[in-house]
Amino acid sequence: MNKKEFWLNFNLGTELSVSGNFIYNGLKSLDNIEFFTEEPNVFEFLYNISVGIERLLKISVILIENESYEDLKKLEKELKNHNHQLLINRLKKFEDIKIGKEHISFLDLLNKFYNDLRYDRYSISNTNIFVNEKTELMKYFNKYFGVEISEDDFFATPNSDEVKIKFGIMLGKICSLLYDLIVNKCSELNIYTYEQNSQSKSYKIFIRKEYNFIKERLALKEMIIFLLNNNEDSELKKIVKTLKPIAFDNSFQEVILGLENDIKKDNFIDQLEEVYEEINDVERENIIEIMDNPNYSIM
Repeated sequence: MNKKEFWLNFNLGTELSVSGNFIYNGLKSLDNIEFFTEEPNVFEFLYNISVGIERLLKISVILIENESYEDLKKLEKELKNHNHQLLINRLKKFEDIKIGKEHISFLDLLNKFYNDLRYDRYSISNTNIFVNEKTELMKYFNKYFGVEISEDDFFATPNSDEVKIKFGIMLGKICSLLYDLIVNKCSELNIYTYEQNSQSKSYKIFIRKEYNFIKERLALKEMIIFLLNNNEDSELKKIVKTLKPIAFDNSFQEVILGLENDIKKDNFIDQLEEVYEEINDVERENIIEIMDNPNYSIM
């Protein structure tokens, strides 16, 4: 295997996993958002998605164009930009890229965010607080998803599975199209850039082609039902049942939501810290530590 083949196989294969991780993290950020007035959370969502899609586009461009460059350093230099639309247009010169207005508009939104909006708050000259990533994202959702999202802080529209599913379908079209392009090109070149670890974030994005976390939430609830109702009579379970539960000041539904949502989990951490300061129970902490350790067994 020569240097170029190693680059295309392994370096770009790792880069594909990195791309999938960013996209996964962006979708997870969207899943955690409660209201779209939450600017830091909207920023996190758009940042991860924009980086993930950009890297996916660049992998596609390299695989498609590398054979036409005698000097690959020139190709590397040309890719040191942040323009999603420019990258998709490069691919269109070689491939039949069929995407709709909603996809093109979203790529334009990513361009605007990545090159302009993400820096706006660093500038003292930018006093127009109403033009930011939150506003642009709401406009996009309102236009293409038929979901009226208000940015009024007092009457903010909550996030919903409807928005998550519609966004996932739109983003999934872009991801699937580019990944399939990568697979086909790898087949031509007899390389394996497309392979992904089945125990990875990128596997969900590129192989399972899932772009929301509805199945994960369903699985979590079923796991809770299993834990509450299974008749396993292990020693570990007996020991865990001797522990007095923390009296969280929350309803059953709020506890489930805390398990699902990383942001909501903070409410329980605050309560937990207060209780742990009072009880200072080393034995309890040791038991809890082994609860998720598959290498630990009680005879």
